[in-house]
Amino acid sequence: MSRHILGLHQQTQVLIQSSLPQQISPFERLPVEIKVEIFSRCIAPYSALDGTLILLCGICLSWRTLIQSTPKLWSNFGVDIPPLESDDLSKTVHVLEAMNTWLSRSKKCSLSIRLNHDPVGRIPDTRSAEMLAALIPHADRWREIYLLIPNSSIAPLQDPLLLPETFRVLQSLTLDVRACWTSFPPLDIRTLRIPWGRLTDLHLRLDSSPLTLDQCMDILAKGANLVRCSLNVDCVVNIRGNRREKIPLLSMETFELVLLRDNQEVAEAPEICLVTFLEQLEFGKLRKLGIDSLVQWNNTDVRLWHEIHSRFISLLGGLGASLEALRIAYLPLSEAQILDSLMTLPKLVDLDLQFSMADRERDPISNHFLYTLTLQFENSSRQSLHQLENLRIACSGARLNTSVLLGFIHSRWTPSPVEKMNKKLKAFRFVSLRPVGYFVRQRMKIWGDEGLIIAIDGVDVR
Repeated sequence: MSRHILGLHQQTQVLIQSSLPQQISPFERLPVEIKVEIFSRCIAPYSALDGTLILLCGICLSWRTLIQSTPKLWSNFGVDIPPLESDDLSKTVHVLEAMNTWLSRSKKCSLSIRLNHDPVGRIPDTRSAEMLAALIPHADRWREIYLLIPNSSIAPLQDPLLLPETFRVLQSLTLDVRACWTSFPPLDIRTLRIPWGRLTDLHLRLDSSPLTLDQCMDILAKGANLVRCSLNVDCVVNIRGNRREKIPLLSMETFELVLLRDNQEVAEAPEICLVTFLEQLEFGKLRKLGIDSLVQWNNTDVRLWHEIHSRFISLLGGLGASLEALRIAYLPLSEAQILDSLMTLPKLVDLDLQFSMADRERDPISNHFLYTLTLQFENSSRQSLHQLENLRIACSGARLNTSVLLGFIHSRWTPSPVEKMNKKLKAFRFVSLRPVGYFVRQRMKIWGDEGLIIAIDGVDVR
């Protein structure tokens, strides 16, 4: 009897609930287009295959139905391949199935994809090759492609059936190929059928086969629409060859180089090759320039740089009207040469200077260097880098006193809105081998509380 009564009670409650007016959430009242826009803003670039979008699908039936029927929500994803483990075979199958689901649901939308496989260990790992092979049939929809893969996984991209017209919507290419395991056939980036002229973003790191500066010029000559470009290069150029016309890169805003020297027996000095290469490029509105050197410099190189320094200054002077960010790392520049370079760049907002912490004798960051850049109001018309907001320095610190360093920061920082017209420093990072004392830490805390982003670190080498 009690069960019968309980059943009647439950039926009664169902009838009562069904007779009440249904509550519709404000979100459900929105137009479909706005719902889709809200969903798209919830999803980070290169979203994980099992990330936010899948979570949103689990909220309710109406959300799942809308998301699964909206191709553009499935057109941007990333795959991060973890270190190889014993049970990775089943995981790889699952990831491939999930990736194919995303590709299917994206229908004809252009794709933004990141495949991230940073190799470790000595055992060749083919998982990223399998996933790249699964992406190749959709190459005609690639808009942004980011590949961080080992050498051995590049083969699918070397398919001779891939033609320039295959990549008909490609705008951004990041190819970061790590020198781990063997590639067959060996990678030659120039043989890939990439439509260089269509790209706005090009980022190449080719560990085992970096391009020479001459080969870079061949690619850049076809890349008239490039806006952002970063390359690791073998710092070799044919100086005695026929001098070509300047390469117009009038849309370029960011240009970054990492200099290598695979063959130390090349006759041309790397600094001469670098300046000769830069002289061949014509920038119209370059805002950011970065030059990192992994070349082994010596005393001869320092003397040679002195000979070509006027050419380097002339290059920077030509960029002074637009350049806002500069990074120089491990170039054999003296204190005076760096100061000369900075004086040509009145609009500089972001400056990053990196030098060897082990080279105490030739450290260019000295008391005189920072004192020259210290704002002194009695000579305000002669000051440099008035617009500087972000400064990062790494050096030995052997030629620098703490009082000069703190005086430099004080001259460029103020918590007062009235004085910030002239003092614009927002972030400062300094790393050296000098120990950081109690007084410095106290000053850092005060400045940090006032709003300055500041870090002064001493590396303890034991």
